[in-house]
Amino acid sequence: GKSGVFVPHLTVGQCTSKGSVEDLKASASWEPSLSRCGDICLISRKGQDEPFEIHWRVELGTGKCEVSPAASSEAKAAAEHQTESAGRRNGHKFESMKSYLQKFVDSGVLAGYLNNVFFGERRSYLSLLNPWEHIVEWKELGYDEKIDQGFKSQWEMLLYAGSIAYPIIVERSAGTQMNPFQIKVKKVHTSAIDTASLCCANQSEIDTFGPEGGEPIKDALVLVDPTCPMSSAKIVSSALLGETFTSVVLSRDLHMYTGAAMKAALHAHSLFSCLQPESCDEKSKSDVAAEIRREFLGWAYQCGSCGFGPVLHGGCSSLIAHHGEHRTGGVVSNACPSCGWFSPSLDSWKEWDGTIPETFLVEKMSKIRNGRSESGCKNKDGPKLLQSKADMILRIIYSFRKIFAGGGNNNPIRSWYNELASRLVEWDLRFSTQDEVDGLVQVLIAVAACDDDVLENNEDIEAAFAPPVVLAIVNEACARAARKKFRMAAKGDNGKAKDLAAKRVTKMLGVTQESAP
Repeated sequence: GKSGVFVPHLTVGQCTSKGSVEDLKASASWEPSLSRCGDICLISRKGQDEPFEIHWRVELGTGKCEVSPAASSEAKAAAEHQTESAGRRNGHKFESMKSYLQKFVDSGVLAGYLNNVFFGERRSYLSLLNPWEHIVEWKELGYDEKIDQGFKSQWEMLLYAGSIAYPIIVERSAGTQMNPFQIKVKKVHTSAIDTASLCCANQSEIDTFGPEGGEPIKDALVLVDPTCPMSSAKIVSSALLGETFTSVVLSRDLHMYTGAAMKAALHAHSLFSCLQPESCDEKSKSDVAAEIRREFLGWAYQCGSCGFGPVLHGGCSSLIAHHGEHRTGGVVSNACPSCGWFSPSLDSWKEWDGTIPETFLVEKMSKIRNGRSESGCKNKDGPKLLQSKADMILRIIYSFRKIFAGGGNNNPIRSWYNELASRLVEWDLRFSTQDEVDGLVQVLIAVAACDDDVLENNEDIEAAFAPPVVLAIVNEACARAARKKFRMAAKGDNGKAKDLAAKRVTKMLGVTQESAP
């Protein structure tokens, strides 16, 4: 740069004269391009015609450093020190910061901005606190120390110390007492709640309802929050939330379960629930209205004349640019779909206030029922996955990976799920309880949250979802469902259950005493 000042830039071409620059600008076709940046390199060259030489390469995310063979011994020693300390700093990033940066992070301003920009001012609709404010409560409580001092019971602690979570509707069975994977998560709500307020409501026997309506909220799924991952991971893995609260959700008992299995079970079943298509018949108008508001509030507009909304104008600030343009499938219209009012300036359109006209709601429910997209085209793959639901799926996967990330390949839980995903690729189709697969949802979470090097390419992914694999999983699911049904009919008597199964199979196959071999 000029005067020796470094100006960050990206060189796309070099010209020897101003005329050449103009020719390049006139002839080049400038199109947006996306590239993945994994390293930052320190480079230099001796002359204008010499190639650049890489002196230092720093891997983003890990801090690992590499130096060129020609680098000085001092540079190599510094790089080795940087690489060795990178792993330690991953667990102590906060302590390594300068004091003013520590104050900035500790203030919650950064976490607040991330929460607002990426997640739309997400906070518990009970406590009205955002994720960072709940973390501050834990810090004041002293979660680095024993937090049972001053409390009469762990129930009392649960009422005091909470975390952002997401309401779930849980269906339990008698088998849940023995195996946490025997639960069923019927629904996952995407409006945030907090565990302390929920525990207070449950202890007071007060029904709590979310914006989505439906059944009262009694349980919640606690996830690692991406806006403050290290702090929330520590809280989610604490004895109070990671063990006690999770045990309450699974079995309504403070100490029924301990260990990683129950956290894995809740994550896996919640992920499975989020991936299930919802029919419009199962949704009330209030459910659909809540989903519309979550999806469009904050960036949709409403008509400046009749007030109809939501109207989507997020693609361009000049609404006249494509208005009336003929395209495949029809004519582009940026006018109000209700009264036809139009203004080319976004300033004339008001921000949508969340009011949903009855006609819009009916049309939305009809599209969901018929499996149609927002454009009205029939979706080949069924109903559209809402943005809020897609966000929840990614949150569950992210949280699972964060919770079981510690210890690298030496972490037995992480290694087991990676091995399960690898078995799918190799068509090693062993999914019974004798193979330590307590619930088939474990197969789903293994594929979704395994390490990046387990499913490295499209060929691995296709192999993991090949017809023989899917058929083996379906067969095991049917076998488990049949076993459960016969045992229930036999009231737990295994011998009687076996007899009932034999009678059912012989009848289904049409086998009689005379035709039996």
